[in-house]
Amino acid sequence: MTELIAKVKALEVDLINREKRFLEEELAVEEPVFVFVNGQHLVTLIASPTMKKELALGHLVAEGLIDSLKEVKKVQVEGSKVKITLTKALDYEHKTSKLITPVVDTASGATSPDFLKVLDGIREKIVRSKTRFALSKVHKMMCDFDKKGGVHRKTRGTHSAAIFRFDGKLVSFTEDVGRHNAVDKAIGCALSVLEDFSETALFSSGRQPAYMVLKAARARIPIVVSIACPLESGVRAAEKAGLTLVHISGRLMKVYTNPERLEFSL
Repeated sequence: MTELIAKVKALEVDLINREKRFLEEELAVEEPVFVFVNGQHLVTLIASPTMKKELALGHLVAEGLIDSLKEVKKVQVEGSKVKITLTKALDYEHKTSKLITPVVDTASGATSPDFLKVLDGIREKIVRSKTRFALSKVHKMMCDFDKKGGVHRKTRGTHSAAIFRFDGKLVSFTEDVGRHNAVDKAIGCALSVLEDFSETALFSSGRQPAYMVLKAARARIPIVVSIACPLESGVRAAEKAGLTLVHISGRLMKVYTNPERLEFSL
């Protein structure tokens, strides 16, 4: 916990009462994580400085570069570097996306300069899971998700992500300064537990543009639930990829795509 948070001094000003005071505040920390694959630098992720192995592995899955741990021969974490050796050479041309941007910051997270080209490249549904989720379970998962997030409660500067099985069992929970990093870490953590993601749901605190939705789709996660509204590009991506996209706010749930995966009997 401590390495995720740094204490800084700030001057707090009350604009109504015209009062001021100095205080110590806890803020979230970010650092570069350099990912090397087969001896070559692949990408630099600006992220919270924990779970670097899970971040790197989850990123490879979420970007469609590997499908499972079976393709990973060795992983070494040396300070800010994560060195991954695969059982194969990377083939960008025949994967869902290309890693073009060498540095992915905490704000954008996009790894392609033109996500519309990525959307146009989806010729068939990526997610084909027929697993159905009971609304009562989805609601319970969201309640469990909301209870977590210690770093966010302290700093208000991080995002959260979690993966649940369809029966409501929590598989992984992660926090990071970047919403995309949190998702990568959640996927990376779950890799050692799950053989596939066909019976899981991804919960996220971040908004869902196309590139976020496609991370889940590439991992073959059938449903994404967020407490933030999706963007129009996210809805389009979910529809094309065959993924169920849900937004929950308080007592209201909005299902934007593929509602047949949800059992609506209350």
